[in-house]
Amino acid sequence: MRVTIRTPATTSNLGAGFDCFGLALNLYNEVTLSERPEGVWVDVEGEGASTLPRNESNLIFRAAMTILARAKRRVRGLSLRCVNRIPTARGLGSSSSAILAGLIGGAAFAGMKLSHEDLMERAMELEPHPDNLAACLHGGLTLSCIAEGGVRVLRLPFPPDLKLVVTVPDFEVPTERARAILPKEVARGDAVFNLARSALFVACLWKEDDRMLRIALEDRLHQPFRKGLIPGFDELADAMEKAGAVGSVISGSGPTVLTLTRGKTDKLLPIGPKIFRRHGLKAQSSVLDVDHAGLEVRKDRDGQ
Repeated sequence: MRVTIRTPATTSNLGAGFDCFGLALNLYNEVTLSERPEGVWVDVEGEGASTLPRNESNLIFRAAMTILARAKRRVRGLSLRCVNRIPTARGLGSSSSAILAGLIGGAAFAGMKLSHEDLMERAMELEPHPDNLAACLHGGLTLSCIAEGGVRVLRLPFPPDLKLVVTVPDFEVPTERARAILPKEVARGDAVFNLARSALFVACLWKEDDRMLRIALEDRLHQPFRKGLIPGFDELADAMEKAGAVGSVISGSGPTVLTLTRGKTDKLLPIGPKIFRRHGLKAQSSVLDVDHAGLEVRKDRDGQ
């Protein structure tokens, strides 16, 4: 049997929704898993081709083996063929993509049918933050929270006229480093600040009030600390706003910058790369749409 899984990129937080909001994007990784006589064979094309492990430490392989071990299903070996378009360690959900692909692949070989709830529970064992996982699995805009009994996920509508400009600089910020830089405690005022803005963000999805939406993107829990890892972030955000954008946020843990706008994308695209060049860095910018399908699976039992 052979199984192919397509997973979308994701952005998370969206300003004040730290570890809660996730949004799937129409940029995809594809991985095909098949059984082999012995051992593990990993082929990576595209993003991460020169850096991702090609042995048992590969995240997709590890995720697949957790399912196979629980099911007590022995395979002689696994072959992974990866076509990657999601940049690694850039705040676009590459690890969530890998984990879910591995879990789905492992379940297929184990003959298991896992519900979305089961997948989230098992994925959280490998990445204990649900925002990117939920968006990758379900597609669209998701609000996730950890509650008694597991992770709860709610899909929310996203305005079709709200466009996404993604600026990806040519350097990585590992999630562990971006997490370590955050304070362990926050002031009550900062917590209230974020609560108000995350609620305002949801309300703004139904209203075309860009002034209020710009306020809803403000944050005090992670961006004030993480922007120090992204040279020129404030400069970029200010330039985007002056050019007509609604606002800019750090995508996930960074260093990718996500800009929300209504139209005006051609005018905004050159801004990010130009500002990063001033800081001696390369970057690429593109306009992405929302992916509404989420993770997709194709099984092939006859090997054709």
